[in-house]
This record gives sequence, C-alpha cells and structure tokens, in this order.
Amino acid sequence: MKPDARVAIRRVDEDHGNTLGLWEKMGSPRYPTLGQLEDLRQESRPDRPDNESLTDGSLTLELPVNGLALLQVR
Repeated sequence: MKPDARVAIRRVDEDHGNTLGLWEKMGSPRYPTLGQLEDLRQESRPDRPDNESLTDGSLTLELPVNGLALLQVR
C-alpha cells in the first residue's frame, strides 16, 4: 500500500442512509404506503463515496455514535 493511497469512504449514520429517521418523519407508519416504501428504498441507497488520501500511510476519521464507515483503499 502506498503511503498516499486513495481511500473511498462510504458511511451509514444519521445523515447517510438513515431510513429510520425518514420513517419517523413519516409518522412511523405501521403499514407504509407504496409511495412511502419507495421513499425508504431511495433513502437506503448508498451515497457516492467520499474520496480522501492517506497521509504518511494513515487516515483519521470521526464517526458519530452508531455510525459506520466502509473504507476501500486503492
């Protein structure tokens, strides 16, 4: 691995892929409508990854509580 390799970062947290937050904004429907289900599917699709570079072979990330990050080093 190069010390300045590129890193693709995908996240799931309150701001990325948060279907629970959207469901709550809908009023927490017990039986979502077809339109609401499609909105939830859209929300669950992963965003385009953020791209960063390693610095001297390392990268520092800050994750929120209950956040998840998938890193792909290239």
